Amino acid sequence: VSPTTDMTYWVTASTGLCTAWDQVMVFVNTPPVADAGPGQAACYGEIATFTASGGSEYLWSTGDTTASTNVIAISSGYYTVTVSDGICEATDSAFLDVIPLPNVDVTDTAYTCPGSSVTLTVSGASSYIWEDGSTGSTYTFTPVSDTVIHVTGYELGCSNTDSSIVII
Repeated sequence: VSPTTDMTYWVTASTGLCTAWDQVMVFVNTPPVADAGPGQAACYGEIATFTASGGSEYLWSTGDTTASTNVIAISSGYYTVTVSDGICEATDSAFLDVIPLPNVDVTDTAYTCPGSSVTLTVSGASSYIWEDGSTGSTYTFTPVSDTVIHVTGYELGCSNTDSSIVII
């Protein structure tokens, strides 16, 4: 039998003059509704957290057995959770979109004379912030000694840093 609602089934057995009856009650449980949570986007190397709902027991494709799972954003893909109410199970998936870090590339080494300015150029992102807070793809300054200059590039909400050595 495959009932879709709770049912009582009766069985009758007869042998000649003797008859016996019995019943069995079949209860149909409503399966849980699994929800893996919304899909997410994360920069490469960040941690994305998915939180499921819909049951009392959880098993993620990562092996976690709690409602939440933390994933290091290395590659894009689906993360699946099986939700159980102790009797029935259901599954759902959520997508993790991994955004690559910008390939920030600043002049590796620059040389200048004492009292002279030097201009560094950076590429690989859509916006930049130099270590002194200035912005733009070029940075001109007059160093007083050998120094290392750091610049952070931003693209699609993700950032990456590179540095340049300036030698006098």
